[in-house]
Amino acid sequence: MSAMIYLDNAATTRPSAAVIKAMTAVMEEGFHNPSSLYAPGVAARKKLEACRDLIAGRLSAKEVLFTSGGTEADNLAILGLLQHRKRSGRVLYSAVEHSAVAAACQSLKDRYDVQQMSVDENGILSLEAAEKLMTADTVMVCVMQVNNETGALLDVAALAAQRRLTVPFLRSVLGGAGDA
Repeated sequence: MSAMIYLDNAATTRPSAAVIKAMTAVMEEGFHNPSSLYAPGVAARKKLEACRDLIAGRLSAKEVLFTSGGTEADNLAILGLLQHRKRSGRVLYSAVEHSAVAAACQSLKDRYDVQQMSVDENGILSLEAAEKLMTADTVMVCVMQVNNETGALLDVAALAAQRRLTVPFLRSVLGGAGDA
């Protein structure tokens, strides 16, 4: 029997031996409640915060939040960002987004103009179509840089540049209507 060739690493990747060793140690010895005041809990909290600081430093991030998985992270990012926004606006997402992203965006339809951006026959976002949907009041654009099912790549830098060009122009024409 030949060895399996695994091609789904974009969705789930086998953890390295070092990660398995570290996780095993935490599960066997560092499982204590990091919010507690007893010594093992305080030690668990210190390890958790050291990990958070390491990741934040590597990513040059201000804050790192741990979630239980991708759907929770998508909901936190999309819904959390917009929950206290006072004004409406437009939310865009690509037609090939994971269902967790699409569902979170669709759930905003009562307060936002939610639009799906089309992709071509290869699953690649049409930058021209995206540009047509971007308006001065576009408050969020949800896209994946690499599609985990098709491998299609998105030129995120081009999309971001397009967004930066679209919004300042529209703000100058509309007198600041696009402020987020």
